[in-house]
Amino acid sequence: LKFLCVAVAGLLGAIAPQRAGAQSREYQYIHQGNKSYEAKDYAAAEESYKRALSVNPNSSRAYYNLGNTQLAQKHPKEAMEAYEKGVGMEKNKLVKAMFYHNMGVILQSQQQFAPAIDCYKNALRNNPADEEARYNLLLCQHQLKKNPQQQRPDAGKNDKQDGEDKQKKEEQKQNESKPTQSQQN
Repeated sequence: LKFLCVAVAGLLGAIAPQRAGAQSREYQYIHQGNKSYEAKDYAAAEESYKRALSVNPNSSRAYYNLGNTQLAQKHPKEAMEAYEKGVGMEKNKLVKAMFYHNMGVILQSQQQFAPAIDCYKNALRNNPADEEARYNLLLCQHQLKKNPQQQRPDAGKNDKQDGEDKQKKEEQKQNESKPTQSQQN
């Protein structure tokens, strides 16, 4: 499994005069983070992306790059949080597909095949040309068929809960058939 580690710079577009300073600082931090990421200095890259987010907490690109940095540092939970925060803010379909692709990779590596399938489908909705997402989708579907317990994230919990519920009902039936203290008098 490969995650997409393309560093995405902020698109400046038309900048309103009062926001120009903040956006250029955001862009500088993202650019600085990208350089650190390319140099494999992930701690410095993470710090730069967090600075970009302190300037603009709605920077989907900073969230994406932060997630990649955290994933490179083998922190999938933190990476997933960054991706989840940023994906809803992203307007560009190709970048949104990259978010979903990486989220699918994390879930697939944790053998959470059903949610990974959803992520890969979302990646393909946003970028139908993503052959790697298509391959990973098929692989997850195959793995899910081999192990249907992975179908629901809480599959094991429900089975355990069902067993506990049956045991409680059985105990209640036994208690109802036994006479209580007041009935014996």
